[in-house]
Amino acid sequence: MTPISAPAVVAHARRDSRRLQILAAQVRLLYGNSNLGIAVTLVATPILGRLQWSVVSHRIVLAWCLYMFLVSAARFTLGRRYWRTKPAHRRTATWGTPFAIGAGLAGAGWGAAGILLYPEAHLANQAFLFFILGGMMLGAASLLARTSP
Repeated sequence: MTPISAPAVVAHARRDSRRLQILAAQVRLLYGNSNLGIAVTLVATPILGRLQWSVVSHRIVLAWCLYMFLVSAARFTLGRRYWRTKPAHRRTATWGTPFAIGAGLAGAGWGAAGILLYPEAHLANQAFLFFILGGMMLGAASLLARTSP
């Protein structure tokens, strides 16, 4: 085994430090954009629920809307806690994972809407569903894409 030179160790430490700084900035950016995504969800959810109300079971529409509101409330609460934490105490892994879980649960809710709220015999309502889901997908992609390395 050859010993690693001191400059190589320093360079490796700097690289790791820089990666951690970039990751922390990415997580900060995610939380900075989260309220916009939550607000759009809170506007689009009742609109889609109302549009599908007459063609999909009311229980399904209400259960889906409740799920989306609960996930949005949890994500909003998480975001508030993140911003109330002092920057020196924010550990990236501690905050990045819950954000990803919340975004995944919101995405699962929108994905479930494509199945649960799909009215087979009503073309106009299918089109509404298509455009709302497409808009949510494009909006989420634009908010989350800014954080890729």
